[in-house]
Amino acid sequence: MRGRNFIATAIRKSDGSIDLKTRRVRSISDRYPILKLPLIRGIVSIFESMTLGIKSMNYSSQISSDDEDPLTDSELKLTIILAIGFAIGFFIVIPDLTAKFLNSIDPNLVEGLTRIGMLSIYLTMISKFRDMNRILQYHGAEHQTINCYESGEDLTVENVRKCSRFHPRCGTSFLLIVILVSILIFGFIDLNDLWIRIVSQILLLPIIAGISYELIRSKNPILRSIISPLMYLQILTTRSPDDSMIEVAITALDAVKE
Repeated sequence: MRGRNFIATAIRKSDGSIDLKTRRVRSISDRYPILKLPLIRGIVSIFESMTLGIKSMNYSSQISSDDEDPLTDSELKLTIILAIGFAIGFFIVIPDLTAKFLNSIDPNLVEGLTRIGMLSIYLTMISKFRDMNRILQYHGAEHQTINCYESGEDLTVENVRKCSRFHPRCGTSFLLIVILVSILIFGFIDLNDLWIRIVSQILLLPIIAGISYELIRSKNPILRSIISPLMYLQILTTRSPDDSMIEVAITALDAVKE
């Protein structure tokens, strides 16, 4: 769980106890206020969240397994680069090649539908793995706990269990919005050359991500009504947690609050 100034990582250990680590975090945008401008702040937030998430997963594996060596800073950077490379290949290059192969009248629409289909298939496939399913349960516990907190209820297992595991600011909804925004933007860009189209999409990806971030954070009621249905894709990325998982999520959020 991350707050404005602190991040807390809670882990259920093999002996049943909960390991808790808290540390202060300072966004690079605090040092360079220009990075807080709309569109730019979304790009900064994405990379910071990715880095913090990988570090937390690394720490979790270290605590839960004595044989697991923590990743070095260089390995963490390589992991992020590989993740970005995989995302570009999976969600940009392959859909573009598909549209080119089908030689459709509207390649932009084919690309968008291919991305949505591949995202859905990918999320469904990884959810079948036992360890990943457990992560999705903790993801559900995270959402339910935040929903409970934002509704003003006391953070108890009973109250959290009653809350929805879907949350409008989840990264899953963000991914879908990125795809939809890319369909709209590239609908106005007519590029016939395949590789120029791929390169242009990669170069414009930060801008598309920045726009998507502003949309998902917007409190405009009209935008909220449009975006809210997208969060039901989280049925693929969350599972109903058990009480022990909810306890872990509450421990992390309480630590951030304190």
